[in-house]
Amino acid sequence: MSLDPEQGHLLALHIRDDVVSWENAGFSVVNGAVVLDDVTLFLAGRVSDERGLSAWSLAGGTQDVDGLTSVPYPFGAQAHAPPDHPNGVTSIDHVVVQTADFGRTIPELEAVGLELRRTRTFDFGGGFGRFPTCSCRLFRR
Repeated sequence: MSLDPEQGHLLALHIRDDVVSWENAGFSVVNGAVVLDDVTLFLAGRVSDERGLSAWSLAGGTQDVDGLTSVPYPFGAQAHAPPDHPNGVTSIDHVVVQTADFGRTIPELEAVGLELRRTRTFDFGGGFGRFPTCSCRLFRR
């Protein structure tokens, strides 16, 4: 897959977790990063007990989305050849975004290029959208 420099392409996830955990899970980690298809996972290490997603990098801008920090992709919009991972993983299926306010978050996701496909408004709510590389699931917090 070639990287599209246009808005709406997920380039990277910046994750608060350590390299050893990912290596133990069977990922090939090179210089603190895991490459899955066209998405780079930057492992920033754990900050106290906090784990999980700290930021993401999207093609076409650095607009934050409802508290989720967007940062520039450090390598430009060029693909890196993903290594083989011992666990066999080749790509990211989906990214989960939690929100307390669908009415605020949905337009912000659409503004960064997420193609929203459907929403549900039952108790916990939900939404589903697509980036070219993976889907994004939106849930009420």
